[in-house]
Amino acid sequence: MYKTVQPIIYTILLSLLLTACDSQTANLDDATSPEQNVTTIPSTDINRTAYDNAKPYDDYTDYAENLSTCTIYEEQYQHPFVIEVMTRKILGYQNGLCIYTETMPQDALMTCSYDEVTKNAVADYLVLLDNATSYTTEFVNGETVYTVDGVVVDNPLATAIDDGTCQFEF
Repeated sequence: MYKTVQPIIYTILLSLLLTACDSQTANLDDATSPEQNVTTIPSTDINRTAYDNAKPYDDYTDYAENLSTCTIYEEQYQHPFVIEVMTRKILGYQNGLCIYTETMPQDALMTCSYDEVTKNAVADYLVLLDNATSYTTEFVNGETVYTVDGVVVDNPLATAIDDGTCQFEF
């Protein structure tokens, strides 16, 4: 069963996820001593084998390639906020729509039903992020602004979340 939540919450969640790696890097660059940014995680807290084999959150190469053709595909990735391995799945076409799911923290699931235009826009956006030297998400005057390599861009995934193309199950 899907629950409807305000679109701004999705935008904020997506924004935080997409900038987590940049923010962590920036924090490390600003550190005055290495000890300030070190977090010790007991090895019993996570499944090291699965985590070590998972892709970084922002490695979209294979996912974007398979999404562009809606080829059935699955990969595990490291979530940027929680020490958990999550799963991205492209389930193929159903009723003319490309179905994609992504597990989220706290057992949530995002399911997207992409039409051709949206599927291609999201795949192209992921390729853009993959090839970028930098990307940020900022909140300016109540608006979310996505910048890739210094250029403000539209984020089709945020649009898909806002317009209901992507639904969340909690």
